[in-house]
Order: sequence, then C-alpha cells, then structure tokens
Amino acid sequence: MTFRPLAADELTEAIAKAALDAILIIDDEDRLVYANPAFEAMLGHDPATLYGERIHDRIAPERYRAAFRQGMRHFREHGEGPVVGTMTELEALHQHGHEIAVELSISRLALHGRWYAVGVLRDITERKQAEDELKRARDQFQSLTENIPGLSYHCQFDEHWTALYVSEGAEQVTGYPAEEFIHNSVRTLQSLVHPDDTGYVADRINTRVAQKRGWDIDYRILHRDGKVRWVHEKGRAIFEHDGSVAYLDGFVHDITRRRRQAAFQEMVATISVDIVNAPMEDTKEAIHRALERIGRFFEADRTYVFEFQEDGRLMDNTHEWCAQGVIPQAGRISEVPLEAYSWCIEKIHRQEPVHVPDVEALPPEAANELAEFRAQSIQSLLMLPLATDGRVFGFYGLDVV
Repeated sequence: MTFRPLAADELTEAIAKAALDAILIIDDEDRLVYANPAFEAMLGHDPATLYGERIHDRIAPERYRAAFRQGMRHFREHGEGPVVGTMTELEALHQHGHEIAVELSISRLALHGRWYAVGVLRDITERKQAEDELKRARDQFQSLTENIPGLSYHCQFDEHWTALYVSEGAEQVTGYPAEEFIHNSVRTLQSLVHPDDTGYVADRINTRVAQKRGWDIDYRILHRDGKVRWVHEKGRAIFEHDGSVAYLDGFVHDITRRRRQAAFQEMVATISVDIVNAPMEDTKEAIHRALERIGRFFEADRTYVFEFQEDGRLMDNTHEWCAQGVIPQAGRISEVPLEAYSWCIEKIHRQEPVHVPDVEALPPEAANELAEFRAQSIQSLLMLPLATDGRVFGFYGLDVV
C-alpha cells in the first residue's frame, strides 16, 4: 500500500472533528464562520443555524455581552484584545437556557486582510463541581475546627511536623497566630515543645505511627508569654495505599488549669496529712513546710501567717517562708496594731480575700498599707482569712517582690 500523507486542509478538518473541545472561528464582526461537532454536543446549537450570526448574542450570558462587544471593536481594529492569547474560566449559555462552566482560550488568525478569532471551549462542569464540593468540605471542616476550643492541625510527617493547616485556636493555645505555623513560615509546631519533653513526644508519636495507632499524650509547651503550659494532644497518622505516611492529623488543647487543679488538690492533701500527723513539738516545722509548698506552687517570693492576739488589737507574723534571695520580715513584724492597717484588716474580718495585683494602685485609704508594702518591696500580694467556728483569728498571705 502506498503511503499518502494527509493534505493540510484534510488534516485540520480531521483534527477539528475529532476534538472533544468545541472549536469555533468568528470574524471581526463577531459572526460565526466555523464550529466543529463538539460545539453542538457542548452547547446544543446546530452550527449551520448560527453561521453569519453574532455568536456572543447566542452563547454568552447577558452579563458578559457588553464587555464582549467592546472587546470585539478593539479586535476589529488591532487584532488584539485583553483575552487574546489567554485562558479564561467563565460560563456559556446552552441552547436550552442553562449555563455551563467552560474554559475558554482565544487566539487570532489573519486571513484575506481580516482578523479572525479562534476560540476553544472546554466543558469544566465536572471539575467545577468537584472543586465546589471540595471547598464545601473544607469550609465545613474549618467551621468545625474553628468552633472547637483548641488547636487542630494537619501536617507532614517530617522532622518539624511541617504544618499544612492549623486552626485559629493556635493563638489561644500557644499565643502565636495560626499563619505563623503554615509551611513553617515563622516557627514550627515542634519548636513549641518544652526541651525536657521533646524526646518523649517524638518517641511516643513515632512509635504509635509505626504501630499504625493513634496517640494520646500530655506534655509541656513554651507559650508566647514565656510561661510553660500543659497541653493534651490526640492524633493519628493517615496512610497512603502503599503503607507510607501521607500526613498527621491531630488536636491539641490547653490542660494547664486542670493540671494545676489536680496538683493543688494533691498539695492540699499532702499539707493536711503532714500537719495532722506532725508531733506537737514539730507543728511549727510542719507549718513552715506547708508555706514553702504553697509558695513554690504559686511561684511567690514570700508566704506567711499572721495571728491576732487575744485582745484583738495586735497581730504577729508567726510563720514565714522566703524564696532564695528574699529578705525575711517576720523578725521585725510583731505586736502590730490592727488599726494601723484597717483597710486590709476590715476585709479580713469580713472573711474576704485581699488581692492586690499592683500595690501602686491601692486607694488613698490604704496609705499605711502602701507605705509598708513599699518598705518590703512588695509588688503584688494575696491575703486570705484564717477562721475557726466563724471567728477570724488571722490570715495567711503570699507576696511577689
């Protein structure tokens, strides 16, 4: 058999007819001069009924037509336009009146001294539906995670747990905005873990991933405010079909308050047992140990007990614990008239706590208290009444100096 290559016209026509995309050619008056079979399959119009007609009036939704007419005027004069040589996503009008999503690319063609526009339309309805469904799923996921207190993450299984998604709850938990973690733009999730816990956390997660099991762990992080926070993390690995790790999903929330409440209850129980079981001659030492535990728990510089004398007019600083470097005050504070510090003592007698976050903000009627607190370099304090059978017999307090 003798090989005969196709002529250029035959080849062009064969390609146009075989193409799945709609191909149309319009002249500089916006009249249709050619359309391939895919045009009818896509938009429902028989091209033979549209030849010589202004095509944009038939297949362009009304909202586009003014812009198309303006563009065609420029194209007629210069063979150029804002969409020539570009690819655009828009909607086309079907013969039956509904719109379909299409991807349009336009190129120009010069024939017999006139400009022609060659348009290729690709039906992207299914792709747009898939994109819309994906967006809805993402929006639902984001809405869900943003309304749950805590930090949700979606990250890679690498050295730094490179974050692909972090919920807005990140700022509540860590002090840092979520966007600073995305693709490690400013910092990594891993960098927040307390240095003493990094090995434990990494080992636990790596072990669970290797076992294809989720993890449920407590550990400490370094908050933006410089304080240490306890968090609870629950997560799992998502695997590819070949068994490799695709990514990690998890949730982290702050359990500092819960941990401190549990630790406080444990401390109170320890103090109670210690004092109750202490021999009479060791009561003072037991109270001192209690003050030390309280001071260290609340990170105070000084804790103390004041007891009122029987006549109810004087008080003594009977017990005290001081952090390292803090000057003790108990030795110089005894037989202090209650009326000298009436602003504080009146609250204590009413069995109210005295909380002073900033001594410099004390009211004028607390002038005596302010002078004494300044003398001791106290910045803030808390005093709590001591009472038995409804009778107040003193108070204990914590100072930050």
